Amino acid sequence: MNILMVGHSGAGKTSFMAGLYKYVGEDTEGYGIASKKESQKRQLSRMAADLTKGQYPSGTDVQQKYEFAFTVVGDELMPFNWIDYRGGILLSDDPDESDMNKFMKAIKFADALVVFLDGEKLIQQGAKWNMEYDILISCIESSLTVSHNSWFPISFVITKCDIVPDGAKFYGLSRFQSLFSQIEKSKTVGAMLVQCAITKDLYHIPFFVLAYSIYGGTPIYKNRCVEAYNAAVRRAEAHRPTSFLGQLFGGVEQLLSGIASIVDMEWETEYDKTWAAEYSAQKQEQLFNQLDVCQKELEEKLKSWSKDDLVTIF
Repeated sequence: MNILMVGHSGAGKTSFMAGLYKYVGEDTEGYGIASKKESQKRQLSRMAADLTKGQYPSGTDVQQKYEFAFTVVGDELMPFNWIDYRGGILLSDDPDESDMNKFMKAIKFADALVVFLDGEKLIQQGAKWNMEYDILISCIESSLTVSHNSWFPISFVITKCDIVPDGAKFYGLSRFQSLFSQIEKSKTVGAMLVQCAITKDLYHIPFFVLAYSIYGGTPIYKNRCVEAYNAAVRRAEAHRPTSFLGQLFGGVEQLLSGIASIVDMEWETEYDKTWAAEYSAQKQEQLFNQLDVCQKELEEKLKSWSKDDLVTIF
């Protein structure tokens, strides 16, 4: 599964990752994320430890791609990549067609999108940041046309809410209202808006975004697995001895395989291939069942958070 995050430099993406890892990183008691690379695990652990001391990570700490596994009580349920898109479309005041094509390619392979909006900028009146907003809006509007063969989740994260004055109005959000309306009317795209604060004592909000991304992106991920699943089934059928001679041949192969193992030779029998293919298909089906249960649990959590006005879903 691929979760793509977009946002301009300084929007708070690194602090978000520190908070996410601090809250659920390597958790073995409930939902968690496990880093697949030891070097990234060390880096994220350091960022989480610094956050506990009230120290925010440097913007240079952010990785272009984090490789995680989504876990439930310590068991790996689904691998996913958390990708920071740094293409030219977010680095230029006048992105060209090539920049847009690169972004669209990244969106095509994404299962969920996370958009970071700088809270300190949103509370400012005037047109100072309109160009930056419009580039983001253009990116996201283009992404609405991509077919993912399932419902596509977009999370809008207003960052730095811990340093935004109480009662401040996010004037910049008015620029996004047309986009929000398009998403609200869409039958293939959904969105969540959340205000995010990251401090040494408050760091749970990034989990809302992860939960929404996993909840919405799971069907897309499953669709991508179907082709491999079906290939495993076809492989099993192709290698299954059906005739008497075929079964006899398979039995001889089993005998030869046993002899080969004694002399340390490699000999994969037709039965071995069949078993491996069927095991692969069975394992995939079990995984789908687990993902379905997890998706329903996350759906209930999202409904509860929405009811408590912790998130806005549209």
